Amino acid sequence: GQRMLISGVYAKTTQHDLQQLAHLDRKHEVQLFRCCIDIGYAAQDTIGNAEETRDWAVHNRFSRLIVVTSSYHMPRSLVELRRTLPQAELIPHPVVPATLGEKPWWMHPSMTRMLVAEYLKLIPSSMRYAATRLLRPPEPIEPRSAWDQLLEMLRTGPPREGGRDQLLKMVRTGPPLVKE
Repeated sequence: GQRMLISGVYAKTTQHDLQQLAHLDRKHEVQLFRCCIDIGYAAQDTIGNAEETRDWAVHNRFSRLIVVTSSYHMPRSLVELRRTLPQAELIPHPVVPATLGEKPWWMHPSMTRMLVAEYLKLIPSSMRYAATRLLRPPEPIEPRSAWDQLLEMLRTGPPREGGRDQLLKMVRTGPPLVKE
């Protein structure tokens, strides 16, 4: 992906804290976070994550998103994201917790409790999704134009290796006459 959003970050967690968790070297940390990673502090729950992600995707004009979360949380996350971003293509990338692979989930009382709780939260999420689709038609997301990408790169710096060449090419050719 071009950018990454980390949604629902605890308010006292700093960018430096996240860089340390990622085990990146100093030069790469600063370059990567400045260029391509956005940190969202607004969300307090899954509904908030979906709304924060919607605002971020609309701002960046992304219509395709890779969704990364735990495997047991993925169904509810996708329902909430589809409710807030009905036109977006959502590509799930579930992360299976290590404890799920040790023995069957029903043999772990805490895992069983968590899965049942997640399922019980999925029911109102699904109802919210259905009500939203009935009451409000989806709005399309316009893809970002090359010109918008150029302005973003001028603000934040080139996104990756070869980004300088991409930036120079965009400067030489100017903005497109029509949106991509």
